[in-house]
Amino acid sequence: TTLKKTKKSESLPQLKMDPFFLAMQKYRRRQYDECIEMCDQLLEKNDRDQAAWFMKTRALTRKNWIDDIEVDEEGVGDILMDENATQAVPRPGTSF
Repeated sequence: TTLKKTKKSESLPQLKMDPFFLAMQKYRRRQYDECIEMCDQLLEKNDRDQAAWFMKTRALTRKNWIDDIEVDEEGVGDILMDENATQAVPRPGTSF
């Protein structure tokens, strides 16, 4: 038997992935900008695609997420300039 050498692209059919599935994979990998771009492309074709809108809003929310813990942390200046600290010298006329 003789085997013909063929290119891989000739022997395998070209498969295209579902664009929404690819957008979901980008979201799972925290590649939010790419996910948003893919959702925009889907929405250009069909602006009533609820799944694409949902995925886009989730990606936008995760991209712009602000962690509340970071906001509540006190800086060095806040710790040093604490208004509740006691005075080094007592006020005149008081017994402390």
